Amino acid sequence: MTSSRPNENENLDRPRAWSECGWLHAHLANTRSCTGVQALLRLKTGAARKSGVRGYMRARFGGVWRMAAGKILTMPSLKMKNLACCWRAGRSVTDSGEKQLRKIGFKSLGFNVKISSRSAIYNPDQIEIGDHSRIDDFCVVSGKVVIGKNVHFAVFNNVAGGEMGVNFHDFSGLAYGCHVFTQSDDYSGRTLTNPTVPGKFKSETKLPIVIGRHSIIGACSLIFPGVTLGEGCAIGANSMVNKSTEPWSVYFGNPAKRIRSRHQDLLKLEQAYLNVASPMIV
Repeated sequence: MTSSRPNENENLDRPRAWSECGWLHAHLANTRSCTGVQALLRLKTGAARKSGVRGYMRARFGGVWRMAAGKILTMPSLKMKNLACCWRAGRSVTDSGEKQLRKIGFKSLGFNVKISSRSAIYNPDQIEIGDHSRIDDFCVVSGKVVIGKNVHFAVFNNVAGGEMGVNFHDFSGLAYGCHVFTQSDDYSGRTLTNPTVPGKFKSETKLPIVIGRHSIIGACSLIFPGVTLGEGCAIGANSMVNKSTEPWSVYFGNPAKRIRSRHQDLLKLEQAYLNVASPMIV
């Protein structure tokens, strides 16, 4: 049986990812300095499988070196600022976990941040993350994104900050499968669409998004460019939010409409939480 391996002539200019049998991967974002990466892709991992080391692949960004299939490859020309490193899930920003996170090159990084091994982070130099925030499995975060304190992204979320940026204020969060994006193509048919086409042939909407403090967005909801969710706003599942909302209100539907006011009792609990001498590790 012939083992498959990457095409040696494959274009490495576009973002791509490597993962092998549960071991975590590194995402290459917009770098053209790929001498070591190209060598990595040429490894014959089939030999490793025959020897019982099934798809052995680990990445470490200290040296800088990469071990794959039992061989060590130096990557002297790989630009660290363009890499987002991933690791096993559930590791908080303490000890070695913190060191790995900081090597990714976030614009700023708080205390006790948790990022799943199965998430993908692009443009980390444009991303800020506050204390006690968490990003779960299969999330994709890219572009200009500001994440406050105690912010949570559940699984399968897509946050595309683009050029304009998304700002998640403290205690806000995304339930499963939400999409938050600051850029959108023109669907009228008057222009071309999709990122493979140069900008002069398209007409894109590019507007910032603000997710207010204590706002929560229900599963499978969409937040469109230019939306500001008021403080304490709750969005019901499967909603499409294309207009800004009032504070402390519940919205639901496609498009989302105000249903009723939302209780503010949680503000007392917030104060109690913040008054704790040693911040809670969640």
